Amino acid sequence: MTDEPSTAADRDPNATQPIIVLRGIVRYLFMFLGVMALLFVYLSLIALGQIEMSRATSGVGEGLFAILLLVVIVYVAVKARQVDFRKPTMVVGPDGITGQKLPKLLGQ
Repeated sequence: MTDEPSTAADRDPNATQPIIVLRGIVRYLFMFLGVMALLFVYLSLIALGQIEMSRATSGVGEGLFAILLLVVIVYVAVKARQVDFRKPTMVVGPDGITGQKLPKLLGQ
């Protein structure tokens, strides 16, 4: 036996291969949450008056946006805990579409 990779001729011709496999990546989740956290801190400091703006602001709008960003951060973190990052999030193949949140195969 050789250690060469198998060629297309060695594969089962009846086997169906997925067309697209979408996987959740933890790195991108952390990058998104990190950017959102930085924006939250920045808007919070503006709302508290710790960062001076070029124009005078009351800080109410910045405070509301900071609260909105905090809600988005919590929502994304809670939803991310429900995803199993070891399995593909979605697989598109010739038989249809499968996913973690889908109850059955779509497209049959």
